[in-house]
Amino acid sequence: IYTHQLDRDTLAIQDGPMRQLDLQLLAMIEDARGRLASQGRPVAGKVLMTGFSASGSFVNRFTAMHPEHVQAVAAGGLNGILILPVESLGGKALPFPLGVADLASASGRAFDAARWREVPQFLYMGALDDNDAVQFDDGYSAAEKALVDAVIGAKMQPDRWEHCQQIYRQAGAKATFRTFEEVGHFTTREV
Repeated sequence: IYTHQLDRDTLAIQDGPMRQLDLQLLAMIEDARGRLASQGRPVAGKVLMTGFSASGSFVNRFTAMHPEHVQAVAAGGLNGILILPVESLGGKALPFPLGVADLASASGRAFDAARWREVPQFLYMGALDDNDAVQFDDGYSAAEKALVDAVIGAKMQPDRWEHCQQIYRQAGAKATFRTFEEVGHFTTREV
């Protein structure tokens, strides 16, 4: 279970303290908002989210699940793959976390494309980043990896990364993409 990436296994947790981590995060935000407001420090109704590597994937996926709660996103080191705002690609269904084909059954929330399109997103990779999480079974199942390779791109850079950007643009995402030259799986002052 790769909780900090908000993978499919995380959403499948039925009971215990890790059940519905996305809803737990929303509850923590509401609790913090209420505590701050009681101290005379009002907080905006939506949150800014940022993450890098697995946490970048988390905020990318969380935004697809809960766009009504997100003001804007900055996420990087994304392994060249984003949750795609489509149900299928190349004639193959894209289940969560690859796409939104079964988001409603996986998470209990249908994909709200209109709200998702309104969230400003800054998504970035380092041109030298070779940390491809799709190759490891802690974040992606064998079936998910095969689907990524078949319809999104087996080669992370630049193929898969550029394909995801193209799909976001076609979907009308309010996304800015950046590939930083001379940067690997890390951030710099420029980033």
